Amino acid sequence: MCGAAPIPTRPFDCSGFVSCVLTNSGLVNTGRLGAQGLYNVCTPVSKANAQPGDLIFFVGTYDTPGVSHVGIYVGDGVMIH
Repeated sequence: MCGAAPIPTRPFDCSGFVSCVLTNSGLVNTGRLGAQGLYNVCTPVSKANAQPGDLIFFVGTYDTPGVSHVGIYVGDGVMIH
């Protein structure tokens, strides 16, 4: 389901998906950070400078404070999550 990683025995959320993709890409092993944790270790870029592979964060998508959703920008205005 996510590269060389074992198939999860239970579903995972957006941050679990992003962590799995980053780890299996060989770029970085984030461990198991939530959306806010991923945000905390990233360097912000402007929307105009977004590149495929950059993370996109959302605030207020759930009833939680701070960053609540994350996806991966794949280019041409499209993200996966």
